[in-house]
Order: sequence, then C-alpha cells, then structure tokens
Amino acid sequence: NEKFDIVICYGYGLILSNQQIKKISKKIINLHIGYLPFARGIYPLLWSIIFNKKVGCTIHTIENKEVDTGKLIFRKKINITSTQSLKDIHRLCLEQINKIFMNKFYILIKKKNLKKIPTCKYYFNKSTSNKLILALPKKWNTKVSYLRSNSIKLKNFYKK
Repeated sequence: NEKFDIVICYGYGLILSNQQIKKISKKIINLHIGYLPFARGIYPLLWSIIFNKKVGCTIHTIENKEVDTGKLIFRKKINITSTQSLKDIHRLCLEQINKIFMNKFYILIKKKNLKKIPTCKYYFNKSTSNKLILALPKKWNTKVSYLRSNSIKLKNFYKK
C-alpha cells in the first residue's frame, strides 16, 4: 500500500534493513528516547547517565540501517536529579517526546535543510545493555545517584 507520505518509527526494537528502507521510499522519522549523537542504540538513558552525557530525546530521520545516524530534526535535553530512577527518567522522556511530536508534528515533517547527526563511536547493543540492567541492584528502579557513583565499574560493561 503506497498511500502514505511518511513513516513514524517509535519504540520499534528491530533495525530496519537497507532493503526495507529503500522499499518504503518515503521519509522515515524516528522518535528516539536519547540525546544524540551519544545515545545510539538501546537503553540510551542508562548509558548517558553512566557516561555523564546529556539525557533527553531526539527526533531524526532514518536513512540506512546504521542505528540513530540519520539527519537531526529536533532534540531536547532533559534535566534529571540524583533521586530519580531510570524508570522515572524514561517516563519523563516519553512524555517530552510525545508532547514535542504532537505539538510540532507539521513542523517536524516538513523541516528542510537537515544536518546529519555527528558521528559517535559508541553504540549500545541489546546483549550488553541487558547484562548491565541485570547487574543493577534495583534494575529499572535504580537511582541516578547509584549510576553516577558506580560509573567507572558500570562503564566496563560497554565493549568497544
């Protein structure tokens, strides 16, 4: 069915292949719960806190199968506190990206002259990220303070 002008990808856990992207042949927009360019891949909020990077959300294009590397449409930094849990921050980021998308939909889909997201050497895959979550004392209820105070140890989960 070719009766669409745009594809919105949101919370989709699979990576689109180049063949799928080419077949769609329409603009594909990804709503990503992470502040790019650093937060590429799965559980970007967790990794951003551990690596002391910005936390937030990004809306960008998908142009090939390389994850979270398209053109930047919009991003927003979200301030967090040490008493918040990963679950709290995730909920906050979801609320923000939903609000941005709903309030700026027409601006987002028609935006021109987009710049490519800068390259970032980090990419967080599912296997490594799941191992890290399982190692956290309270899983998704783990507080930012714990992640920050144990960041050196937790960074070791990332395999370059």
